[in-house]
Amino acid sequence: MALVDCEECGKPVSDRADACPHCGWKHSAWDSFLNPTPHPTKPRKKWKDMRKTEQLSWIIIFTWLIGVGGYAVLNAMFDI
Repeated sequence: MALVDCEECGKPVSDRADACPHCGWKHSAWDSFLNPTPHPTKPRKKWKDMRKTEQLSWIIIFTWLIGVGGYAVLNAMFDI
């Protein structure tokens, strides 16, 4: 239970109170302030929903990263 300032009169009021005991202002208007709704997020694309060019791009990037990492490991091990 926390005390918040009333928007109407500015006096401290419990956040669980339905109305301000000092001025009678209804706190149901606070619902959006105290419990904001989360912003909607875009769902991630699934692999089967991606276009073929997007899939190919990810495959090329992944292959390149493996190649660079493999070269770095071999270079460190055998001084190529």
